[in-house]
Amino acid sequence: TIKMFVPGDASPHDYQGARQASGIIDYTLSQLRTMAQARLNGGSSGGSGGSGSKSAVVELDESSFDAKVLKGNDAWIVEFYAPWCGHCKNLAPEYAQAASKMDGEGVKFGAVDATQHSNLGSRFGVRGYPTLKFFRPEATRDSQAEDYEGGRTASDLIAFAEVLAEESRGPVELVELNSVAALEDTCKEDKVCIIAFLPDIYDTGKDGRNAYLQTFGEVANKNRRLFNYMWSAGGTQPELEEQLGLTFGFPAVAAIHRGKSAYAVMTGAYTPEKLGRFLIGLGTGASRIRPLPSSGLAKVATTEPWDGEDAAEEDEEFSLED
Repeated sequence: TIKMFVPGDASPHDYQGARQASGIIDYTLSQLRTMAQARLNGGSSGGSGGSGSKSAVVELDESSFDAKVLKGNDAWIVEFYAPWCGHCKNLAPEYAQAASKMDGEGVKFGAVDATQHSNLGSRFGVRGYPTLKFFRPEATRDSQAEDYEGGRTASDLIAFAEVLAEESRGPVELVELNSVAALEDTCKEDKVCIIAFLPDIYDTGKDGRNAYLQTFGEVANKNRRLFNYMWSAGGTQPELEEQLGLTFGFPAVAAIHRGKSAYAVMTGAYTPEKLGRFLIGLGTGASRIRPLPSSGLAKVATTEPWDGEDAAEEDEEFSLED
């Protein structure tokens, strides 16, 4: 039995995912993202549907479930409940408040009375009440349902739903750091900016650089609400790289908050897991934060934007004469 103890939660969360290291890491990072988002939201849901208002929770049955959840365009969180279940009754107002808050935001909240619609409960392996599952927009099969193992308060559900909504949108734009204007447009003073410094195109080629950007983009898509994202070819911003202490080679990743004149540098391998932990650490205080000098951020050089192609071959001079 594996349980996760989250600061601030009264009871531990049961882990029911895969027993491989990758599955446990993904689950842990998902829980930490939710916790960080809740803290950034101030630990409060910030609103409710109000008494007497129509609930935003959608009641689902066998005839509507597939059409709305598996064939629709929204992400869904679905509660399987029993009318006599005490825990379900306790969850109901929190669940309704979260549904009201997220109404129109790309994540819908559904509910299935599993005592009346037992076939749905059987399809999704429901063994106790309440059971919460979530479905991404691309989910079209029962096997793509995922277990929700987060907290059961409105703020927990909202924080998770906000992350799910962001992940379900299009890819985050990764802006190339090639001018002061690009920096100022993307790295706003009130938000943390994550910058990936990638190896030279001569070292990786087009395919290698795109692979680095794909890894960066995958992590950015899961954490888009918290940060803005940029990338730079390593060696093209020497003054900034020196200021950030990027002397260990590329790829390297740094976080900058211009408004607070602070930065942090990721240590470890350039992998989705390490990148995710670094970003979560910025929200939870686990990443080491350093002050920028009083003079502010180093000068950003103006460079030619990458054209998306391999590096041009350089002609070598040679002679057939002795």
